[in-house]
Amino acid sequence: MSFFNVGAIYFTLQIGGFLALLLISWYFFDKRYKGKQRSSQQQDDLLKHSHPTSEVFVDPADGKTYRVYYHEQTGTRSYVEEYSQS
Repeated sequence: MSFFNVGAIYFTLQIGGFLALLLISWYFFDKRYKGKQRSSQQQDDLLKHSHPTSEVFVDPADGKTYRVYYHEQTGTRSYVEEYSQS
């Protein structure tokens, strides 16, 4: 094998690895606070058994304000968008 063929194979593997990492990161990107998408009925049931905490934050990715709800029995923390009262 000549040096050019080995270099081309190495370069192709690097590009392929980069593209794989790019696709994986895009798939999992910023799902920290979002969790699973719930229907309004599921959300109401969840919040019925959870209580709001004093934790409120603005997500820099979308600029929305979220409040943390905590379910004592399961230890689950849910991030629920706060809507302004305007």
